[in-house]
Amino acid sequence: MIMIRRVSRFVEGTLPGLLLLAIVLMVSVDVAMRYIFNTPIRATSELAMIAVAWVVMLGCARAARKFQHITISVLSDAVRGRWREIHSLIVIVLTIAIMGYVVWTGIPYIMQTAGRFFPLTELPRWIMTASIPIGFLLMIVHQLQDAAQIVRDLRHGTSSYRFRRQRELALILDPTTADTTAVKVAER
Repeated sequence: MIMIRRVSRFVEGTLPGLLLLAIVLMVSVDVAMRYIFNTPIRATSELAMIAVAWVVMLGCARAARKFQHITISVLSDAVRGRWREIHSLIVIVLTIAIMGYVVWTGIPYIMQTAGRFFPLTELPRWIMTASIPIGFLLMIVHQLQDAAQIVRDLRHGTSSYRFRRQRELALILDPTTADTTAVKVAER
């Protein structure tokens, strides 16, 4: 489990950060080459486009893990007790269904772009289009983990999912809050 968390943190946190750094450096060097030496780097736009696609999709997966996607909580705030967990579970199941559809339709899309190449770098286009189903697949994994936690909470009468979600949101709102890997189980 610890290894999975480390890989997840790297793939969804460090890797997009490195790609973003590469984008900034590539575009900066390209601008300098274009305006100072009058010789732009031809492949910068294609490489930046590929990197941006991966940054966005891996960032979406990280946002799913950290509960940072936009939510409308009017209905979930209105229900209390076990019904709140049941509501969360229904929302997660519907979300998984929608994301599963995106993954399902994304795979043929990758196949369609498999024989096409970027004109300047001659890289296959599937390198960019693969980011969509992979990003959504990572989000599905996080949603399945959340659903499993809610089912455990419902069976044991605990609220660890709600506690973990509130803790992650507190870390966003107050960055001075200490981040620990241990999750406490909050009783109702």
